Amino acid sequence: MIDMEFNIAQVADMLGLQRTPQKCSGQSFYVKCPICDKTGYHLNINVAKGTWRCAKCGESGGTIGLYVRFGLGEAEYTKQAGHKAVMEIQRQLGLKTDFTPKETEKECEDNSTRLTDSELHAVYSCMLKIPALKLSAEHIANLKDRGMDEDSIKRNGYRTLPERLLLPKGRRSELDKFKNMNYQALCEEQSELARLRKRDVFSGVYIGTYLHNYMKVNLDNVPGFFKVGGLWCFKYTAGMLIPVRNRKGEIVNFQIRTDKGRVRYITNSSSGFEAGTTGQCRVHFPIINPKICEDTVIRLTEGALKADIAASFNTNPNIAYMAILGVNATTAINDTLTELKESGCKTITNAFDMDKITNPHVAKAAQKIREIVQNNGYNYSCLFWGGVAAKKLVHEQEKVMRDNGISPCSKASNVFYNVLYNTLKMYKNGIDYPEWSDKNTKGIDDYLNFKRRSA
Repeated sequence: MIDMEFNIAQVADMLGLQRTPQKCSGQSFYVKCPICDKTGYHLNINVAKGTWRCAKCGESGGTIGLYVRFGLGEAEYTKQAGHKAVMEIQRQLGLKTDFTPKETEKECEDNSTRLTDSELHAVYSCMLKIPALKLSAEHIANLKDRGMDEDSIKRNGYRTLPERLLLPKGRRSELDKFKNMNYQALCEEQSELARLRKRDVFSGVYIGTYLHNYMKVNLDNVPGFFKVGGLWCFKYTAGMLIPVRNRKGEIVNFQIRTDKGRVRYITNSSSGFEAGTTGQCRVHFPIINPKICEDTVIRLTEGALKADIAASFNTNPNIAYMAILGVNATTAINDTLTELKESGCKTITNAFDMDKITNPHVAKAAQKIREIVQNNGYNYSCLFWGGVAAKKLVHEQEKVMRDNGISPCSKASNVFYNVLYNTLKMYKNGIDYPEWSDKNTKGIDDYLNFKRRSA
């Protein structure tokens, strides 16, 4: 049995399955069935049970089976397909893969050489210099709306991967070579290509050839790059390119905040493609953090961009931020906490979004973080904010629970603990659990920006 660090809702969103606009239960929702639906929504996703079934065509299965059927396109579930599905899901969510199917062991061995952080930084920093990838006005406006000033935006090194990459004239020989290739034949040789848009592959080839041919950058074993028709290609997805940095400020990977779709953040990786490499699931440190020392309290949040924004508001030299690349991407924490011990830092604070007390899956991940932090000898604390929203939410939960014959908790002096207790009790009984609904206080970055604007 596979121990999964993700749920079926994440897989459905990753596959881009269109949800019904009608309000559904927190435990299940309906999407358009890719097999039989053109207008209706007949495929039910049961989050609590981790199952799916289409009432129209009868197709059904579990969490992994959903990806096997609609992600890999396999009509039948096999152990081999299941392992491949888990690996792909974990890579896209930034989670560590704990097993490798036998048929790909040789390929992984050939491409498993890990570059040093300095070597990765040398490549990725060159990528930021490509003129065609300048940050768009729309992305700049979005960052400013979230509270970031121009200096912070520039310092953090964000770039735009546009929907249609406008290429400069000249230096197009390699691109012309790619255009003249039989793309269908390439897809047959490398089946993974069929899941990418041709124009994204074209944009990726431009980036790869620009770096390799004109900047003389070696792209062997660099996550995010692979070969197509003998040419280097970056695994391109339209959106904002967000550098993931280590404590020294070196870029060790990227996240892409997509402009479209339900999966908003993708961790850079090219595993599974020819000469491709698995993206490393790293802990991100904002480049504007103060120096981490004995008196530093580190706030741990989710997502590189969220940590960058929160850090941009920070004026306390004893507070620093770090981020995992997803709420379930906890596997990189151990190594990071070991490295941090030399700094003298003693306290890690959970600054996950406030759905850590309204979503049982996030609450489970938060508990795992607590165990990891304490097992590494650090003090652990949990940061809460948005008390007004929490009080309102308690009343909503109490009504739902009483309507279903469940006794709510109202004894704890801390309203946030009441919300968490109610959430877990409702989940255990298979009942709807109202989600955190105040967008101004959901994330630590939202809350700090809201406070700044309200001052």
